[in-house]
Amino acid sequence: MLAVANAAAMAFAMPESLAREHRRPFRWRDAHIVGAFKPLFENRSAIPLLIVCVLWQLAHMVYPATWAFWATIRFAWSPTAIGLSLAYVGLVMALVQGLLVAPVIGRIGDRRALVIGLATGASGFLAFAFITAGWQAYAIMLLAALSGFIGPAINGLLSRMAGPDRQGALQGGLASLGSVAAIVSPLLMTQTLAAGVEHGFPGAAFLLAAALAASALGVVAWKVTSRAPAATAAVADA
Repeated sequence: MLAVANAAAMAFAMPESLAREHRRPFRWRDAHIVGAFKPLFENRSAIPLLIVCVLWQLAHMVYPATWAFWATIRFAWSPTAIGLSLAYVGLVMALVQGLLVAPVIGRIGDRRALVIGLATGASGFLAFAFITAGWQAYAIMLLAALSGFIGPAINGLLSRMAGPDRQGALQGGLASLGSVAAIVSPLLMTQTLAAGVEHGFPGAAFLLAAALAASALGVVAWKVTSRAPAATAAVADA
């Protein structure tokens, strides 16, 4: 019901901001995640970035999927302690995204910011897999919070590969990838956590997340260039 109300409010209360010459007709056959990325599939430079996006989304879901279970098992934290740690994480991430993302990306560019975000994210996962004291989690999150560069950097690189008439579809497609990851990753991460605990290694899920993030970093280092080619009219109309 809330989603319907939100859609109605957008339809009637929010005017279209896209210039008329950049608008395109709605087609049901493109109203799905593959259709959203169809123009990007024509641009081979975009495919590695989509792979990076999927790998990172799968890795990052280790936090909401396992944090409370892992902290209880590893440090015997109470619900209050877990809640305080999550509040701390939210504060640190808000500070990074509000104060650092725009100036850092503006200074070093999307690709370098993406590399920094993935490197610090992977390092954070790896550290969480092996820490032995609760205070260490608070210290590590200061580093892992720099993974906040990843989303804006990927958006920036991909946006330059899509035509002006595809920007909305691109953002919808990226949101859909996140939704798919939110379905798949919790199943994967919780089962990995359980298997690790069974074998005396509670950090197994974070180790898997580190491997996924490191794989994403490898794709960036190997395939993603600093300058994303602009989308051509033919690609935009595909």
